[in-house]
Amino acid sequence: MAYLGSFGSTANKTAGSTVAITATSNIPAGTFLILGLSVDNITATTPTISSVTASGGGSWTLLGSASSGATATAGAGIFLYAWRTLTTTQINSGSTITTITLSGSVTSKAAEVWGWDFVTNALRNTVVTATSTSGAPSAVTSGTALVAGDLVIGLIAGETNSVATGDSDTTNGSWSTIDGAASSGGNANTNNTIGMQYKYVTATGNQTYNPTTSNDSIAMVFGVIPDHILPMESTGSSTSDGTAPADLTTPLAITSTGVATSVGYAPADLTTPLAITSTGVATSVGYAPAALTTPLQITSTVVSLSTGSAPVNLANRLQLTSTAAALSTGTAPAYTTRTNWVLLSM
Repeated sequence: MAYLGSFGSTANKTAGSTVAITATSNIPAGTFLILGLSVDNITATTPTISSVTASGGGSWTLLGSASSGATATAGAGIFLYAWRTLTTTQINSGSTITTITLSGSVTSKAAEVWGWDFVTNALRNTVVTATSTSGAPSAVTSGTALVAGDLVIGLIAGETNSVATGDSDTTNGSWSTIDGAASSGGNANTNNTIGMQYKYVTATGNQTYNPTTSNDSIAMVFGVIPDHILPMESTGSSTSDGTAPADLTTPLAITSTGVATSVGYAPADLTTPLAITSTGVATSVGYAPAALTTPLQITSTVVSLSTGSAPVNLANRLQLTSTAAALSTGTAPAYTTRTNWVLLSM
């Protein structure tokens, strides 16, 4: 589960009833997207949403909306809308991610789209909003408690010309640096800003979101359930000292330019190759799956070592491949026939 960044934003004071966001880079299929919109009032009327177009094969689901109140004065009243979707096809850079159509012409508005991978499109708990007239909204997650590994997202809309100051709380994880957009021009309180922070929680419990800005403002917070796929990537070391997921249906990839180490066990029902790749040393001190149905491949440009045992009932070749040396200090299969060779090559 990784934050992929902002995929596009817009912030302006050009009167109009539509808000369009263009992708600044390719958005892969399977990306979880959040769309946040901060918009000014239409005189004394709350701007409502007529439509939200979708691309990438998904459809936008409204997370929630809130208002600090509307008056006939442009410097009072702000509205926050937020949606979520999970793409099923790629959205190409330069394409329109979405076009939001409002119920009437609005001058000040700001919107942005952010994305994550390996996240479901399911919420852990209730979406909570809080408002403030002094730029200090405080929202607390509610409903089902968050659990370790959950993604928590906070949004902040403000009636000002700069992105809010993010929450720096470190309870059960640290909030990310705030990312957002703001319009400019005229008095500060005639503008709109939208911002987002997230964190991965490390323990069960609620989360409070306390960003700060000025004037009328709204905060929103909610938890999202992560996907079951566990990628491990590092430019230093990637280490797993536990057990692979019981319901792993896709390969568990451990990739490192330093050392990749596994001291646990491969999944009992592995149906695709377990790949350990390193430009340094790749080491396995555990055991191959009990019922290996596809080759277990250990590849290195230096040395590949196995100190465990080969599968008891090897149905395919066990391949150790290296441009330097391939060593096995464990035990060969209990039986080896012409159709079940153990292949050592370099």
